[in-house]
Amino acid sequence: MKKTTAAFCTFAIMLLLACNPQSPDSNFNKIVLNTNIFHDFANPNVRTRIVRGIGVKTVDNKVQYDDQKNPILDTIPAEFIVDNQLAYLKDAYQNVKDIKPDDEISEMRNTALKMYEMAIPVYENEYRQYAKMLDTHQPKEQSDSLLKAINDKYSYNFGELALKLRAIAQPYAEKHKLNVKWGN
Repeated sequence: MKKTTAAFCTFAIMLLLACNPQSPDSNFNKIVLNTNIFHDFANPNVRTRIVRGIGVKTVDNKVQYDDQKNPILDTIPAEFIVDNQLAYLKDAYQNVKDIKPDDEISEMRNTALKMYEMAIPVYENEYRQYAKMLDTHQPKEQSDSLLKAINDKYSYNFGELALKLRAIAQPYAEKHKLNVKWGN
C-alpha cells in the first residue's frame, strides 16, 4: 500500500508540474529570445534576409537531381521567404499570447506583443510588396525607396520597444539566473 501511495503522489506531482509548463526559462525563451527574429526589422539590413535565394528544387517535396545525381538548384522567391518569416512571427506571437501573465512578466510580455503587433502587418504588406518587387525584377531604386520608407516609418518606435524589452528582460534573467549572453 505504501508503494502505491508513493507512486500515486509522485504521479500527481508530475501531473501538476506538467499542467503548468510556465517557468522563468520558458517564459524568457518565448517572450524575449524569439524576438531575435527582429534583428533587422525596419533596418536596411533586412534586404540581406529578403532576397531571392538559392535552394534545392523539389517537386511534391522530393528533391530533383540531374543526370550526375547532383541536386538541381533553383531560386527561392523572395515572397516565399517573407511568407515563411511571417508564419514564424505569427506562431511566436501566439506563443507569447498564450503565456498567462503575472505581475513579474506582464510588462515584458506586453512589450513583446507590441513588437509583434507592429511587425506582423509590415511583413504582410510592405515587406511582401518589397519581395514582389524583387521577384518581378523591379528597378532597384524603387525597392530601395520602399525599404527607406519602411525604415523611416517604423525604426524609431520599434527600436524604443526593443530597448524597453531588453531593459525589462535583463533583470528578469539575472533574478532567475538564466544563462543569457547579451549582444551589443
